[in-house]
Amino acid sequence: VKHAAAFKAGATVIADAVPLLPAELGTQVAAVFGGEVAEPEKPEPFVPATLPAVEKPGPFPAPSLGGERHFHGDWVECEQWLAAFVKQAWDDRTALRAQLKPAFDGSFPYLYETERWLDLSYWIAALAKEVIAPGSDPGVPDPEPVDPWAGSSFSVRVSAVPADEEEPEEEEEEDQEDDEPTEPVRAFDNLPEHVREEIFRQMAELGASEERVASMRDGLPLPPRDQAEPRFRVGISYMGSRPLFGKVEPPDPSVEYRRRNRLPGPRNVSEPHMFLLHRFSELYVALREGALPPVLLATPTSMTGHLAPDVLVERLEACAA
Repeated sequence: VKHAAAFKAGATVIADAVPLLPAELGTQVAAVFGGEVAEPEKPEPFVPATLPAVEKPGPFPAPSLGGERHFHGDWVECEQWLAAFVKQAWDDRTALRAQLKPAFDGSFPYLYETERWLDLSYWIAALAKEVIAPGSDPGVPDPEPVDPWAGSSFSVRVSAVPADEEEPEEEEEEDQEDDEPTEPVRAFDNLPEHVREEIFRQMAELGASEERVASMRDGLPLPPRDQAEPRFRVGISYMGSRPLFGKVEPPDPSVEYRRRNRLPGPRNVSEPHMFLLHRFSELYVALREGALPPVLLATPTSMTGHLAPDVLVERLEACAA
């Protein structure tokens, strides 16, 4: 608008367009070029919609084993099955065995060979089979040994230190209790065995005594160095993913726990599904160890997933009896 003087020649065209502008902007333009300002729009008053009626949550269904071998992730059915299974396993395991045998005996032939039990049906079958034939699960075998240096490449060069080169001073170790001498350790113990042997071979070729090489190899006290025996400098070229020096991070214990219990990683399934898998896994371990409780404490009493306090007390008393 402040440059309106430059548009005087087209004032008529601009005035004709004023009704197309919002009322506030049209007022500013009409004050310079003329034209009819559009009526400001009146927003319709907001009328909130009627909220739907909230139904009172019903009671949680009674425990039931049902007749299905396959579950599709319905947490209610799973809780029903687990509650019924634990109660009947405590009250009359013989009758439970007879009830489960027609559906599960001979089913899931590759169950124990499966690395991860992602489907809830696997856990249902495992619990049933453990009741039908206790001890039938051979457990998860130990993993095959893994070479931590697999895929690594080394190049070793041992050279004699010139006689006129000053020997570096040994650094004093801090916080050494009572100045106790440190125990000798195997030389180059953080390296693969074939690399160590190559270092010792080159040292022997350069004049290291057999006794000194053997002491370094086995971690024995080093014999005094003969004056004619050279000092050595070891150079190593390395390519690999593992750090060559320093401590290697220990494996995550939760990874081994999941492997032992056939559980997936946290990124493989949703959190609600993982919760159910852990629930089944805990009961399966308890069943195999003979520590199954007489009743499940956490089975909900309401469809919201809540548990009534008085029912929890009753269950605690049953477990403590």
